Amino acid sequence: MIIQNTNNIVLIQKNKKLSYKELLTISNEIYAKINKRALIGIVSYNAIPCICAYVASFNNNCVSIMLPNNQKSIQKYTELFNVEYLFIKSEDNFLDSEVIFELDGFVLLKLRDTKLIADNNLALLLSTSGSTGDSKFVRLSYENILTNTNAICKSLKLTNNHKTISTLPLNYSFGLSIINTFLHSQASIVLSESSIFNKDFWDLFLEYEVNCIFGVPYTFSMLDKLKATKHFTKVTLLAQAGGKMDNKLLAKYANYAKENNKDFYVMYGQTEASPRISYLNPKFSLSKIGSIGKALDKINMYLIDENNNKINTSNTEGELCIEAKSVALGYASSYEDLQKGDVFNGVLKTGDIAKYDEDGFFFVVGRKSRFLKVFGNRVSLDSIEDILRSNFCGEFLAHGRDDLITILSTNKDIQSIKNLLSNETKLNKSAFKVQYIQEIPKNQNGKPILKIEQ
Repeated sequence: MIIQNTNNIVLIQKNKKLSYKELLTISNEIYAKINKRALIGIVSYNAIPCICAYVASFNNNCVSIMLPNNQKSIQKYTELFNVEYLFIKSEDNFLDSEVIFELDGFVLLKLRDTKLIADNNLALLLSTSGSTGDSKFVRLSYENILTNTNAICKSLKLTNNHKTISTLPLNYSFGLSIINTFLHSQASIVLSESSIFNKDFWDLFLEYEVNCIFGVPYTFSMLDKLKATKHFTKVTLLAQAGGKMDNKLLAKYANYAKENNKDFYVMYGQTEASPRISYLNPKFSLSKIGSIGKALDKINMYLIDENNNKINTSNTEGELCIEAKSVALGYASSYEDLQKGDVFNGVLKTGDIAKYDEDGFFFVVGRKSRFLKVFGNRVSLDSIEDILRSNFCGEFLAHGRDDLITILSTNKDIQSIKNLLSNETKLNKSAFKVQYIQEIPKNQNGKPILKIEQ
């Protein structure tokens, strides 16, 4: 990020405010304690010191790996990737390592003497979690992040007058992307370690007159249940990414935004794309409901068929692909992988099945891996979930194997669910197994998973 040395306020946490000039000063103090081109683990709290550590790494040609606040994960990944330094909250420090720097309740630890051997372009390691909760790390370059950050700022028209509040963790690609774009725009970020269910969150939200709010579908679902729009008196921009939101809820927010002269953006992305790929212009939020819109600046978005041929006809399903400088270098599962160069070569097959309409607006149909053959018929698990959400109250998660679709449901009306699915899909009821569950397990970003992450 290009961070200007100004007195504008960048970070706010409770009663503490930090200017861009102070952010750069502290970041340089952190960098002065570490070796050049080092690998730094940053345990991801929504806190001023963590942002300072991230900027210290990014602006000084180091590599950062963003980690969840979880002892098992911290231990595993710092060893797996031979992490040299770790930035962690003092009270959560469980490691017997040398403390070389302290800042407002956080410490920088020297874990080991290691000379990082990595591709010169490598800037950041971010994990990506699949529906089973398994994680792998994406290798992102400086160019990847800067290119994507510029494109987002342009599309959302972000300026130094914007102010947001943290709703997502820093180790989640969308959460970190919000930080990147606001730093780049010389805007302000209110940091809260409280959830949206906590009074402290809304006290900060109102006190500092937040005018932008970002979230994943789960965030907006919970905001709806809390009737949170009553607090949005200063909000001018709302943006959703991180998964497909129910069309009814999309329409509710789109209508709210239209009636109250606010901009509601729907965005689509993947960690492998640094992470945002497309956006739906607010003026189409109702007429193109359910669409992921069109590609961000300097991204070529297209579809391919099963033979890898480009699809040139509208309303034809295929795998969504992109070509862009924001496409990651590749994956990493060990320290040795950090030496690899650009494996993706600017091309990403997203694994999402999509189509585009006559006006060029894209719609994601489902994941390539989330289709089953049931009695010879190709069935989308995402479509099954959409049918249920449109007709029943509750949450649903579909999975299974060929010839049997299993649905986890927080709605107890199992027979009615089976009847509806049979009618809608024209499949025998024996194709469906419905299991009642009190709550659908989710990861820290609100995405459903088939097993709870440890």
